[in-house]
Amino acid sequence: MKEQRHRSTVNSINNARQRCRNPKPQEGKGYANVEFRLTYAGVIGSIGPRPEGMSLDRIDARGHYEVGNIRWATASEQAANRIWRPLVARRGERLQRLKRADDGRHLFTMDGETLFARQWEDRTGIRAATIKGRRRMGWSDAKALTTPVRLYGESRP
Repeated sequence: MKEQRHRSTVNSINNARQRCRNPKPQEGKGYANVEFRLTYAGVIGSIGPRPEGMSLDRIDARGHYEVGNIRWATASEQAANRIWRPLVARRGERLQRLKRADDGRHLFTMDGETLFARQWEDRTGIRAATIKGRRRMGWSDAKALTTPVRLYGESRP
């Protein structure tokens, strides 16, 4: 078991190194100009061996793979840490996004707490797509996050 954990740690480090050294641009992946500044000992000493179900992640997605900017993260944690690229419409014009973070993720604020739609989904049980759709219809953040979802065919109160 210990050998398998060591192998998975080594594989994660090698995969990150390979992504940084790949001369082919990876469209929208955020590896342009990313340097790999890690050693195996540095990773193990900094964040320990790879836990089951996690992979190597950069804390600052625009930063380098280096001690202080790496962690073991789940797939959902990595998805929340993603660098988003602007969406482009079919004819080349950019799609407008309302109230987005500088890297493109939807932010919503309620009671002084600002989170992404996906994080509010986890807390409220209201799907992120529903929360974002409500904003597009002009709802306030608080109303979008607290109004219960009506089932299809259910009448309004």
